[in-house]
Amino acid sequence: MKKAVVTGANGFIGSALVNELLINDVTVYALVNKNTDKLPKHSNLEIVPFELDRADKLKYDFGDGVDVLYHFAWQESAGEGRSNQLLQNKNAKWTIDCLHLAKRIGARRFVGAGSIAEKEVLYDVPKMGNKPAAVSFYGIAKLSSHYMTKVISASIGVEHLWSYIVAYGVGDTPNRFVCSTINNMLDGEEALKFTKADQYYDFVYITDTAKALYLIGLKGIPFCSYFIGSGNPNPLKNYIMEMKNIIQSDCKLNFGAYEYKASIYLPKEEFSSEALINDTGFKCEVSFREGILKTAEWLKEK
Repeated sequence: MKKAVVTGANGFIGSALVNELLINDVTVYALVNKNTDKLPKHSNLEIVPFELDRADKLKYDFGDGVDVLYHFAWQESAGEGRSNQLLQNKNAKWTIDCLHLAKRIGARRFVGAGSIAEKEVLYDVPKMGNKPAAVSFYGIAKLSSHYMTKVISASIGVEHLWSYIVAYGVGDTPNRFVCSTINNMLDGEEALKFTKADQYYDFVYITDTAKALYLIGLKGIPFCSYFIGSGNPNPLKNYIMEMKNIIQSDCKLNFGAYEYKASIYLPKEEFSSEALINDTGFKCEVSFREGILKTAEWLKEK
């Protein structure tokens, strides 16, 4: 890979990928809306002003030989915005626009950023008699983006790849689960309340996530999707208890204090990273312990 375009390059995932690409001597065009504070100054990095809702009108000379367009720009991927039907529908439309942008600039490959929420809606929404929560709009939009761009890619001659991401680490949004849990432990909370936390997860540190995304763009098999995992998924409860031990918190963990309203239990096999490992050679380098310590130190500084 010699040249890549990254939308949402100033975000948590996008900025980490930009750094990984630069480490591997890739020329990067970072498509950003406003802030560029997460991006380094580098001779192989070019900042391109970008508005997601005008992706279909972007005119910029990227030159020849663009290998991959990575698409990470997405409005309201966390919090209450996930329940905004109109906005999530627009996000799906803008993802298609970015695929057509990849075609216009001659990119060979399009790598989309998926979410475990896609898998959850497939298990949740179709259930007979089930009344899905409005937060499902986010997962539905991600799933729609995945499937529609895959179909369109086949017809316009762009190699399509998709990634399922469950990342954490330095630079993450403070209200996401791992960061908020660490913060509560660091703040000396006497007791933390959770659901039973018996659903499976597989958290991967952000630098390993970026490495996996680089390898997917470089070696991934066209029209395949890859779950970025450590290869060792565990019940969420195990991660929480391990965080407590790593941080050496005295807080009590009250599991079962809250009802798990989503009631979505993905089978362990949905977290398999076997395809990623076999096709790209990916291997996690940062242990959960090391990743939590790094994140905790960063949160203390903040």
